[in-house]
Amino acid sequence: MQLSDQQAVDTLLAEISLSDEGKQILTPQRMSEIKSKADQLLLDVYSTDLDLIFSPAVLVFFVYFSVLAEQPNGELLFAQLVEKAKQEGNFTSNVRFEELMTEMDRVKREFEAFNKMVNKLRGLRHRLLRSD
Repeated sequence: MQLSDQQAVDTLLAEISLSDEGKQILTPQRMSEIKSKADQLLLDVYSTDLDLIFSPAVLVFFVYFSVLAEQPNGELLFAQLVEKAKQEGNFTSNVRFEELMTEMDRVKREFEAFNKMVNKLRGLRHRLLRSD
């Protein structure tokens, strides 16, 4: 993607929101909520160093898949987003949808494992501080 991956996805979502179907789902308020949630989740994902394992584009698509999944027709929106990225010749043009979903599933597992490890360490630290 020529723009940063997040900017490119934001632009594609904005284009989808202009379509007849998109206008009904992607209201300005909802677009703002999606952007805010995506920004926060992207910060969380990048704090894990998953960017050392996965391409930035896969991480951005994972974030938007996660955020859009919370929206009405979110999976359909995500599929449209990927299709639009393919049409515009962005990174997904040579990646099958199933491969992208497999990569994002790997990101999800790694992200959850990292969070589980951090929570376990926090619990251990908390117990150690209480025993002092």
